[in-house]
Amino acid sequence: MFVDDLESMAIHPVVQNGEVVVSEGRLVDPVEGGFHDLPEALGHFRLPPLTVEDLRIPARPGRRIRVIRVQERSLLTDEEWIEPRVLGELAVADPDRDIAPY
Repeated sequence: MFVDDLESMAIHPVVQNGEVVVSEGRLVDPVEGGFHDLPEALGHFRLPPLTVEDLRIPARPGRRIRVIRVQERSLLTDEEWIEPRVLGELAVADPDRDIAPY
């Protein structure tokens, strides 16, 4: 698919195997294959059960942690290193700076 503007995400022709399959929002011809033709295990993975402790972020005052900053009105993100708000020995949410540690 072709996107000419990441803010509006207007999608233009969709090309599959060198052929235009969607034009002006409509299928040109039926598409062979699809999501339901994939083996069930493909695209899935198993994780052990998660607990609240697994999601905690250890932190100390004066030390920075790596965060993902979402670009406004975009699918793009940036990496940033910040000094988090620390409670005890854990990074905690800081709504004034729009930071959620989970």
